[in-house]
Amino acid sequence: MSTIQMKQSNIHECEKLFRIIQKNGVHCSLEFKVEENADPLLGIAQASVKVDYFEDENEEAFLLLDLNGSDFSFSGKNSTFHKYVSDCQIDICISSDRFSAWFNSDSLPMEALSEARSV
Repeated sequence: MSTIQMKQSNIHECEKLFRIIQKNGVHCSLEFKVEENADPLLGIAQASVKVDYFEDENEEAFLLLDLNGSDFSFSGKNSTFHKYVSDCQIDICISSDRFSAWFNSDSLPMEALSEARSV
């Protein structure tokens, strides 16, 4: 088993990656943790992805995700974003000092992976 090196990202890049997942109709899994070494608080497997982006009146950006009807909102100001595009899937980590959310897509077509690598 090898370790992957996640690359620092931002809210806009992660929005684009989730849109690639959504556009290709690929499912995604989530592992949500509130303590670094604890078991996940929430796990979702094989979820369809719907993504949206929102800026409030103070121009704070939010990434909005719907995974099979479970809604999540991540602040661009209070979260850090990391990404990894492998030869078959997209991995995204969104975290803060209070949580970490790990997203893994199912296998994507090569064209989608090429698009994701250019993000």
